[in-house]
Amino acid sequence: MHGKRLVTAALLVFVAASLAYLGIDTIRSRSKAPAIAAESGPDRVIAYYFHGTQRCRTCLTIEAYTDAAIHAGFGDELASGRLEWRVVNIDEPENEHFVRDFGLTTRSVVLVEVRDGRPAAWRNLDQVWELASYEQEFTEYIQAQTRDFLDHARA
Repeated sequence: MHGKRLVTAALLVFVAASLAYLGIDTIRSRSKAPAIAAESGPDRVIAYYFHGTQRCRTCLTIEAYTDAAIHAGFGDELASGRLEWRVVNIDEPENEHFVRDFGLTTRSVVLVEVRDGRPAAWRNLDQVWELASYEQEFTEYIQAQTRDFLDHARA
């Protein structure tokens, strides 16, 4: 019986320490800017679609609808370089940092303001999964969020 209590106590200590570590790491990641490598070029907003290697139908739909919404609604901003559209596979080793940088829990559309080569602000458009079955609403959501983000960005 004593051995069983010792194992139980050890497991509880391990779980508590793990949760404390994760909590500290989460607080730390929220309190500092993302660790994205500096990028040369003018200040701008980047609209990212982050996906994995394995892609379901909904993942492909989110990318296609976002691409269409960005290109249909922001032609001038894209042409001037104030807005960029990028599709990134976060399963590739060089892109894994984006998961930490933006606290990604699933495939996501994220708007990032880049100022002086560094991320200054970002917004995860977390309703894309809910709206993926409704193209018109999805498009309106992407365009409204992007317009609002651009309007508030100094880039």
